[in-house]
Amino acid sequence: MNQKQIIGLGVAAVLLMAVAVFVSQSRKPVQEAPSAGPLAAGLQAQLNALDSVVVRVAGGETITLKRVDSTWIVPEKHAFPADIAKLRELLLNVAQARRIEPKTAVASSYPVLGVQDIDAEGASNVLLQIGSGASAVEVILGQNNSRGVGTFVRLKGEAQSWLVDRNLAAERTAGDWLRRDLLDIAANRITSIKVQPDEGDEVQIQANTEGGEGEFRLAYLPAGRELASAFVVDATAGVLSGLRLDDVQPAAGFTPDEGSETTKASFETREGINLDLEAWTLEGETWARIAVSLDQAAADQRIEGEQAREAMAYEAALKATQLPATDPANAATDGATPADGAAEEAPATTAVEPPEPPLAVSDAAADRAERLNKLQAEVSALQATVDGWVFKLPASKAESLRRSMDAYLKPKA
Repeated sequence: MNQKQIIGLGVAAVLLMAVAVFVSQSRKPVQEAPSAGPLAAGLQAQLNALDSVVVRVAGGETITLKRVDSTWIVPEKHAFPADIAKLRELLLNVAQARRIEPKTAVASSYPVLGVQDIDAEGASNVLLQIGSGASAVEVILGQNNSRGVGTFVRLKGEAQSWLVDRNLAAERTAGDWLRRDLLDIAANRITSIKVQPDEGDEVQIQANTEGGEGEFRLAYLPAGRELASAFVVDATAGVLSGLRLDDVQPAAGFTPDEGSETTKASFETREGINLDLEAWTLEGETWARIAVSLDQAAADQRIEGEQAREAMAYEAALKATQLPATDPANAATDGATPADGAAEEAPATTAVEPPEPPLAVSDAAADRAERLNKLQAEVSALQATVDGWVFKLPASKAESLRRSMDAYLKPKA
């Protein structure tokens, strides 16, 4: 074999090896690029069947939201009801979120987006667990996109992180998951208030039926003193309007801290509902126990008055149907003098159907029972909300409640 043949065989061998390597590489599976799509496919169809949601805050609280029958509770807050509207909004946002841009899959880069594991050093993010068992969705909520809408997220156990098409955030304390709305008794339903502050005389407030500024007035104004403002009295009457809680604890076993200032207050509504508050304040925090009852005599008096007014209105409407009404066809001749010898015609009338009597007139007993049942249902609902609990009040409401007499008055001359 000459030299040319040897070289040719060597070249052929190299080419064959190259072909073999190419074929081998071409047969390896191609790794697919991450694709956009739902963050948690199928979650929305499961929402109605969910019975638990857990929020784990890096370096902070673990908050459990649990469904019991038709409501959700916060076990870490003594099983007080949770804010269902807030929970529903979060779950729908996660269920409808879509991955729109793949981000890092390198663990060392996770902290830049806030999608590292919550037990990692320096983490300040949230792990949201929706549901339980094998079907649970666990998503790490990182930082919001600083250049537009969206949040960086990563499903627990997956390397790939994503930017989703909406902002996702979960409340980070158990208190923020409580159903905060407590009472909403409009001030125009209040007829009288009595407040016994920790020190000083009792303050009595009444609805203002004498005109002038403000909806309420002090029942007894000390001699030689003037109100600081008519509206400072209105603020106290508005304590129960839009009242929200800041925190809650069971009334059983509650003991006010030593040195607390005590305030007692009672609010009476025009319908006969009484709301009695006992509040304790220490170091800027006010906790209050609330009791709701129905003054049956006041309720009866209110119902009788309402029925009497409806009866009077019905009588007036009934009389109006019995008055003669001018026929429009004869309107052109109104005021004309009849011709000599012609008989004067009676005024034309049109028939008017009498109004249907209200229940207060047609069946006063049934009407009274209906009104009383509605009132008792409201009382029962209020009692179900407040009985057995002590509530931390917002500072602004507590301040309005705790005012002494001097706080309502201008300084002494």
